[in-house]
Amino acid sequence: MADPSGWSALFAPEAIWELAFAPSIGGHGRLEGLDSILKMAARFREGSTGFHMFDLQISALADPTQAVGRARGEGTFIKTGRLYEQEYVVFLRSDKGKITHLREYFNPILAARAMGIPLGDGESQQGVKGTSRPE
Repeated sequence: MADPSGWSALFAPEAIWELAFAPSIGGHGRLEGLDSILKMAARFREGSTGFHMFDLQISALADPTQAVGRARGEGTFIKTGRLYEQEYVVFLRSDKGKITHLREYFNPILAARAMGIPLGDGESQQGVKGTSRPE
């Protein structure tokens, strides 16, 4: 995400990016079109510093237009000063060398904590809802 022009060149103009767990922390669950994707990426870049991805692993699927990727990312959210460490899993589809559909999974609890978003009632100290037992 550090090089927006190079990064955006990976996507087709009509690309769709689904963020399965983003709605649980107030984010968009679906971005349609390159303009929407670039706006979201710009907001993320402007709100964080030092964000980088590493340990990228890509696995091809039987269909040559599809792949599964895994990566780790980290950076600091400017508003909170908190370190954000995350692991991402993405499923993607491509056409003519451009990403046309990407579905991203990440841990929204880690994101919420780093961004200072309240997690609500019922969260245990370990960050898992519904695991505490009555005494």
